[in-house]
Amino acid sequence: MTEMWPFGPRTYRIQTDDPKIARKLSRRKSMVPAGCGVNVYLRIFQITDIRPDNARRMLRHILGQESEMEAVTGESGVKSYSPVTIKQESLSLGL
Repeated sequence: MTEMWPFGPRTYRIQTDDPKIARKLSRRKSMVPAGCGVNVYLRIFQITDIRPDNARRMLRHILGQESEMEAVTGESGVKSYSPVTIKQESLSLGL
């Protein structure tokens, strides 16, 4: 599971438990490690000075073309973005 949420003005955090995605994020110069899990594989990265549309586009590019972003509003009213995998059957049915 990979999620992205706003952390401040023009600052976003991306959390992932997928080692492949974590490697891709760590290779980017703009990504700064912000945290890691204890007794579980979890990595959190932070990116600053980026517009919201560019942040979503960047995450969509890292996750691959088969993913879409879904906005989820949390209890605090803050929107976070979570990828939703589009299955091939959905594409053929026009959904």
